Amino acid sequence: GEARLLLGTATQFRLFFRATTSALLTGDLVIDDVTVKCCAGCSSNRFPIATFTGGSLDNYNQSKLDKLDWRSNRGTTPTAQTGPNFDHTTGPVPGSKCLLAKTMSGYYMYVDADDTALAGQAAVMYSPRYTPGKNTDVCFISFYYSMYGANMGSLKVAPHLGLIDPTAFCRTGQQQADGDTWGRGLIWVRPAGNSFSIAVSAVTVNGNLGDIAIDDISVSCCKEVCEDFYPATFECSNDGFVSVSGWKRIQARTIDHTTGLPSGFVFQVASSTVDRVLRLTKTLPTSGSQRSCNLHFWLWMEKPEIDALRISLVIGGAGLSFYIGPMSSITSDASKWVKILAGNFQIPGGITAVTMEFVAKGTYSYLQLDDVRLVCCPLVKPTLPTIATPLSQRTATPTIAQTTTPTTTPTTTP
Repeated sequence: GEARLLLGTATQFRLFFRATTSALLTGDLVIDDVTVKCCAGCSSNRFPIATFTGGSLDNYNQSKLDKLDWRSNRGTTPTAQTGPNFDHTTGPVPGSKCLLAKTMSGYYMYVDADDTALAGQAAVMYSPRYTPGKNTDVCFISFYYSMYGANMGSLKVAPHLGLIDPTAFCRTGQQQADGDTWGRGLIWVRPAGNSFSIAVSAVTVNGNLGDIAIDDISVSCCKEVCEDFYPATFECSNDGFVSVSGWKRIQARTIDHTTGLPSGFVFQVASSTVDRVLRLTKTLPTSGSQRSCNLHFWLWMEKPEIDALRISLVIGGAGLSFYIGPMSSITSDASKWVKILAGNFQIPGGITAVTMEFVAKGTYSYLQLDDVRLVCCPLVKPTLPTIATPLSQRTATPTIAQTTTPTTTPTTTP
């Protein structure tokens, strides 16, 4: 599996990896290939974090159109076996090894599932409006959530106020194994000079073991070098994909790649002797420079044989085709997700329309698709380093011709 963590702005930091093993011998944990990347050009345009200290709403407002409200709380929620045991901001008592030694001073917001008569109703609250700087390309929205309980509903966090094509965070069902664990969510928007707010919505289901909590909501904006145009997780919706034939958005048959749980959503296609097509037409932000792009996605295949998946990209009228397969050459193990990287290809400056199609055909039992990302970076010509030389020895500055060879052979990472 692959994990990605946004650290935010920091002058210095250290990474710690903590593993908890069981008493069984068959529980080895392995980690490899740890990389750290820094965002060049990030500004200090960071807004105050909503920690809900002292029981305040931190300028968040309850919706007047719903019947449920978000409540301020500290410590555990009133119902046992659901909700967090402490807030995320202050967390456990520093240095304590006792699981019961938690601080009760911090606050968080939560939705109480005790009123089962309101099951299926949404509790919605809105953040204040954020106005990024003029040179902002992207704003990151980070938060922590608790969804522990046997009767868990759903949580959605999304930008609000008319933004075009924003990402959204959605989770359904129990996400944590206990009340000591907070999950982290991350979404981003491209404000294009517009202000925006954040909508936080929770829906309960029948049963009182379904308290949903949120804490430490932060917004930071920067000028980004590379652009992640389309992170499609399928947790909230089809994310703009249209099934032309045969593909369906369903809950994962085994484990969803985005959440690592069976409750997540994927696109699935069954075996067929004819092409099954899943299509997305995407409008990219206008750019005057040429972009170098990669297409990332994850596949889960049951009983892979000699069949293949074909990806077609139409970029400003020009077509590219990537052949993924045969399936047996990718993996013979149907118990894990496999990462596919299709690229490198270039998008000329001024091109804003991209259409991608996933075309499946074969005798596999089924194929699942998840976490599709189109990542593009500006194509910069290399330059020679400046070397001081005597005037008598100076000649005309040489030029370096840029050469690029598009690669159509995808790579795979189990």
